[in-house]
Amino acid sequence: MIIRSISGVRGLTPSHLNVDMVRVYARALHTYLEEGLVFLGRDSRPSGEELLEVFTDELVRLGRDIIVCGVV
Repeated sequence: MIIRSISGVRGLTPSHLNVDMVRVYARALHTYLEEGLVFLGRDSRPSGEELLEVFTDELVRLGRDIIVCGVV
């Protein structure tokens, strides 16, 4: 089950929240936001590093400028 809230997306990895789903969310965010810099952060769970990297790579591929804040 995926949980969506104002503070982010949560789910069990990789059964519900996997790299393909992360790419879908990155593309959706890109479509929704106006042009400009995007700040990204993650929590300290082990899966966060890989998911943040995939999310960041997808936004960069779409032409976004990103600042990665790491664990926040």
